[in-house]
Amino acid sequence: MNYTFSTMRHRSSNTLLISLCALHLGLLVAGFGTRLAIAQDDPLPLAIELLQPLMQEDATLDWEELSDFYAAERFQPVWVGNESPNQKAALLRQRLHQARREGLVPKRYHIKRIDALWSSGDASDRLQLELLLTSAFFDYARDVRSGQIDPDKVAPLWQIKKVPVDVVTVLRLALLMDDFGDALDSLPPTHPAYRRLREALARYRAIKKEGGWSYIPGGPSLRKGLRDPRVPALRHRLALVGDLELPKADDAKRFDAALAYAVRRFQVRYGLEVDGVVGKETLKALNVPVEKRVEQIVMTMERWRWLPQYLGRRHLIVNIPAYELIAYEDGEAILSMPVIIGSKKRPTPVTSGMLHTIVFNPYWTVPRNIAVRDIVPRQRRNPEYMSSHHIRVFASWNSDSELDPHQIDWRTVNINHFPYMLRQDPGPDNALGKTKFLFSNRFSVYLHDTPHEALFAHSVRAYSSGCIRLEEPLRLANFVLAEEKGWRWNDAMLRAVIDTDLTYRLPLASPLPVYLLYLTAWVGEDGAVHFWRDVYGEDALMSPCMPFEEQSP
Repeated sequence: MNYTFSTMRHRSSNTLLISLCALHLGLLVAGFGTRLAIAQDDPLPLAIELLQPLMQEDATLDWEELSDFYAAERFQPVWVGNESPNQKAALLRQRLHQARREGLVPKRYHIKRIDALWSSGDASDRLQLELLLTSAFFDYARDVRSGQIDPDKVAPLWQIKKVPVDVVTVLRLALLMDDFGDALDSLPPTHPAYRRLREALARYRAIKKEGGWSYIPGGPSLRKGLRDPRVPALRHRLALVGDLELPKADDAKRFDAALAYAVRRFQVRYGLEVDGVVGKETLKALNVPVEKRVEQIVMTMERWRWLPQYLGRRHLIVNIPAYELIAYEDGEAILSMPVIIGSKKRPTPVTSGMLHTIVFNPYWTVPRNIAVRDIVPRQRRNPEYMSSHHIRVFASWNSDSELDPHQIDWRTVNINHFPYMLRQDPGPDNALGKTKFLFSNRFSVYLHDTPHEALFAHSVRAYSSGCIRLEEPLRLANFVLAEEKGWRWNDAMLRAVIDTDLTYRLPLASPLPVYLLYLTAWVGEDGAVHFWRDVYGEDALMSPCMPFEEQSP
């Protein structure tokens, strides 16, 4: 596709060509170590002659961005000077070749053409190399800092706004740093969870390069004590990823205790029922090709790039597909606990906000959709349902006038006609349990306790209406309150407050960032790589839009 001057965005073509011609003249004299004052004569014919091949070839370059950058640099080259590219150019070129380690695609950054022009002494080639290196930095910085694709187009549940990256300013600051390599290192996400994913990506690509793992045929469940011709393939599969680390078994076809333990380790990493038996679900997870696991890691790294660069010194992450909450302080995981997430019909949104208040012995003001879809049908079937569950009815959301549920014809209400407000009193039956944590978000979701503790024993825990139910809310309260000035909270004080059965709201002096994320691959601090089910189908939507590449440029 030809790139004509008329397609330059909101920019005078003469101005841009004069700018590039000025840069070209600077490159022409760089080899002589001389600064040449740029003549104010019309350089347009020379610029057209020199730049026409480049203009035709590089329709994808952002000429406005390039012009802005070089105008700020007084049209002096930053990468190509004297007789060869400088050290910063060499570091950038090396990083572009290594883009795959970040889950990126090197060919997106003009790497073949940069390599072809690298040693050329021709002035026009050097101009092209200068511009290509700058454009490559812009594209690489944008991709590695904020992602290659737009979450609005591929992730319906993702509601955390991406922070735009001013790559022109990023490059100008990077060039001012004493160590340009450190500047490049600072571009990807710095969270330890991302760094561990990068290491896992290298490991799983190495497994793929060696041929991956074999398919294990179906059949009866494999369990301890059985002999089966499929057991050697199972041993090989688990040994490849470090689940089976013991010496070779005396009988390779026997499912021994060591293999059963290895299967349990595998099941823990994949969020499966941990029974040491290779049944239908475990076999299905074992047989997912390594290529798909590589893609799963790459997609998770992309999601990390959609997040702010700094998540906060102390912050909470709820990983929705992993049914887990992790509290971080200074980059270290301080505590973790199982959680219950929204069902497939009422999924938990991917959002963030500031945790600002803890409420002990909370009331539950029933959301309108839950009232109509869940509570009212139960009341129709059982006229004592609301009373027995301590749910009170008020005339409206702005009224203190309480109504008798027995005096209302519940058959007449629906999603379009529901003037009432339902509120459940604190107590052992309260849907929020004894504690809830409020954080700012437009979905009215929060973290809370639950009276249904038995559900935490399940490996799949998608039961809520969107909120996050916590297994150990008091542990979380202790973490949240640890740095609250003026209070020295402990378990005894928290339980004393709860035992009063009175509702107590505790606003935080230091609100805490909360992130509800969708990350189907996760690496623990022990290096174990966890792969979780795509519970809401977000990976399936994202995968066709990702620029995956397995081959080096």
